[in-house]
Amino acid sequence: MEDYELGYRLAGAKGIPLDHDMRVKHHFPGAARDLRNLARRSFLWARLPRPAVFDAVATTPAEGAAALATYGMTAALAAAVLTGVQTFGYLAMALAATHLILRRAFYLLCHNEMGSRFTVAAAFTAMAGDLVVVPSVAAGTLARWTTAGRPRALDGAQG
Repeated sequence: MEDYELGYRLAGAKGIPLDHDMRVKHHFPGAARDLRNLARRSFLWARLPRPAVFDAVATTPAEGAAALATYGMTAALAAAVLTGVQTFGYLAMALAATHLILRRAFYLLCHNEMGSRFTVAAAFTAMAGDLVVVPSVAAGTLARWTTAGRPRALDGAQG
């Protein structure tokens, strides 16, 4: 989230040069730690004061619908496993397909650049991210509303 804002500020200030010959290896810390970091960043981002209108590049209606599809898919899958009702399984598959369709441009880019295995991992990571980001942003927003007018350090330390 903050990556988009920083990128736009850099691009607006001087532009960002693109070197097609440069190769960078990005090391991810592992799924659990990555999701924990994502939850913390989402919570802190939601607490930041910002103008009433801000760049919503990662909060488009399609992204919101994809996140809702992920939640619905998870609930339907749990219901299918717990109740044994096959209809819930079909609903979970339909919602998973909805998620994939809504984010197809991203997944096509992943497939074209990195292949099928990476794309499958990206889909699972995106769905796990949806399940972490939405409640974290909600908690951060609630914290911002309930602490309005009272200065508090964003890292949770008193200051």
